[in-house]
Amino acid sequence: MKIYTKKGDKGSTRIIGKKIVTKDDARVEAYGTVDELNSWVGYTISLLTANTAELHDELEEIQQQLFDAGTDLATLNDDPKRDFIFNPEATTWLEGKIDKYTEAVPAVQKFILPGGAQPASALHVARTITRRQNAAS
Repeated sequence: MKIYTKKGDKGSTRIIGKKIVTKDDARVEAYGTVDELNSWVGYTISLLTANTAELHDELEEIQQQLFDAGTDLATLNDDPKRDFIFNPEATTWLEGKIDKYTEAVPAVQKFILPGGAQPASALHVARTITRRQNAAS
């Protein structure tokens, strides 16, 4: 499968379902941000060390869920294949992981400055991308 269309960039793109929208369409912005977040999670995986390798499978699962969400965002609302956004199992899984890690660390007493080890720093970038997406929804 080629990743280009040979049609040039005229400021529009075709989403799943063949509808043509402008590249500044909210839908394109949303799935572009989800794609960016997915890339940062992948980058974080590449930085994992022996001490953080246990995060690999969970981060890969998050990537798959982000891929599914991006696909749904690029799919017309009335397409029957569009089913991830309201997937309660994905939400329950993610909330369970958040609860697990919240219980494992001391209570936050002050703002945490982004930084630390490379995987932690990369996850801070992913966190900010997620916040930007939530603000746009």
